[in-house]
Amino acid sequence: MVICKQCQNGFELTEKEMEFLEHVSPTIGGKKFSLPEPKLCGACRRQRRYAFRNDRKLYKRKCDKTGRNIISSHHPDKAFPVYANDVWWSDAFDPYTYGRDFDFNRPFFEQMKELSDSVPRSACIVVNSENCDYTAFTLQCRNCFLSSRLADSEDIYYTYLALNSRNCFDGYNLSQCELCYECIDCGKCYQCFYTERSKGSFNLIFCADMAGCNDCFGCVGLVQKKYHFFNEALSKEEYEKRVKEWLDGSKESVERTRLAFEEHRKKYPVRATNVFNSENVVGSSVFDSRNIWNSFDIVGCEDALDCSQTEFSKDVMDCDFFYQCELCYETIASGKSMRNLFSFSVIGGNSDVLYSSYCNNSNQNLFGCVGMRNAKFCVLNKQYSKEEYESLASRAIAHMQKTGEWGEFFPVELSTVAYNETVAQDAFPLSKEEVLERGWEWYDAPEATLAAAEGENTVKCEVSDRVFRLIPQELKFYKEMGLPLPTRHPDVRHADRLSKRNPYVLRKTKCQKCAREVDTDYPTDAPVIYCHECYLKDV
Repeated sequence: MVICKQCQNGFELTEKEMEFLEHVSPTIGGKKFSLPEPKLCGACRRQRRYAFRNDRKLYKRKCDKTGRNIISSHHPDKAFPVYANDVWWSDAFDPYTYGRDFDFNRPFFEQMKELSDSVPRSACIVVNSENCDYTAFTLQCRNCFLSSRLADSEDIYYTYLALNSRNCFDGYNLSQCELCYECIDCGKCYQCFYTERSKGSFNLIFCADMAGCNDCFGCVGLVQKKYHFFNEALSKEEYEKRVKEWLDGSKESVERTRLAFEEHRKKYPVRATNVFNSENVVGSSVFDSRNIWNSFDIVGCEDALDCSQTEFSKDVMDCDFFYQCELCYETIASGKSMRNLFSFSVIGGNSDVLYSSYCNNSNQNLFGCVGMRNAKFCVLNKQYSKEEYESLASRAIAHMQKTGEWGEFFPVELSTVAYNETVAQDAFPLSKEEVLERGWEWYDAPEATLAAAEGENTVKCEVSDRVFRLIPQELKFYKEMGLPLPTRHPDVRHADRLSKRNPYVLRKTKCQKCAREVDTDYPTDAPVIYCHECYLKDV
């Protein structure tokens, strides 16, 4: 039993985890450097990684190279320079100019902090996209606003995670969706409103756990049904009549329907965990995967341990926000890379990258680097020959073994963003006092620096009292779809959607039909929980 250095709770690594650590331990210059057991439990390790990723907070500031106004994930008070995206990717930025020698008389993390505070960052991670300035972690998109984690999508607004989707507003985790509003965990859905965990459906309103359905209102757990009203089959004419009676486009009618639906859905069982087309899984929200342990929001993966929000990856442990990666450990935000350890935001064909951040595009054999592109054999942004790199990296690891730093991800103090700006605050919420007591950063942004739409149509949030603006695109959408105007700030609406998803924590319970013990990510006040087999028999 190991005592977590942060929460003081005991934890044990499984045999699979121990085998994985040995499997991914790096070999440099012919010598293998074994990875030690982690000092933090799985939850605290994830919290530490999450504290490095700002998905949603955007600020107005100036490009420190050109002086022009930009939108950035980094607030104006940051120590390091921030460049407009096009400037950062150009020859105007040379990361080698910030290179320095490794000092064996000082801890590595202290040296990494100094390097991190000097190297310029790009305003936001937005790649091959058009009119997406007010977004983050965006790839090949058009016309998106106040959204993040977007790929191959267009006209996406106030949404977190949208893939191959069009004309969607206020969503969370949408794939191949169109004309959807306030939908959560939906795929291949068209013109669905206030709907959760549904796929291959259209014209759903206040529904959950639907598959292959159309024209349903207030329904739960239906498969290939149409014209159902609170799970009652109706004729087309009667269905349309009742929908008009219940929803008239007013906020009051939506709220009345929401309350009725929440009461109605309590009558129906839920799956203990949401696992689909997968085998040997301990986790939830897992699709098309095998050999998954204690992981959540996983798609197309194999042999993943303690991971979250990871797609099409293999042999990964303690990794989050991953896409097409292999043989990685204790890393967050990586794509199409392999053998990366203890790093953040290493995207696009990287391999054998250790303790580095913001390194993109075909880097190899980096140690302690920031902002490198198409580089290899570098330590602290300084170029070496292959032989020099192997010698220095080996000595650096031996030094970190003595200081107790080897095998641990960067401490939260090295994060370039404040704790309350990150996804850690969503998953592991702390008060300002708690954050400051731990020695971490908290940032209270002046309202004038926050990125928001300019113009008329301002609304005061009924919850936070923050003022927000309705942009022309959403006004048009609400009018065409017969939806009421929002009365809550986009941040509050995001928090509302997040509260409807289960936490990344499993607990033991019993199937309330067959009494078999199962894992579930539903809280203790959950509705009726069935094991997978009983759910499929009844629903």
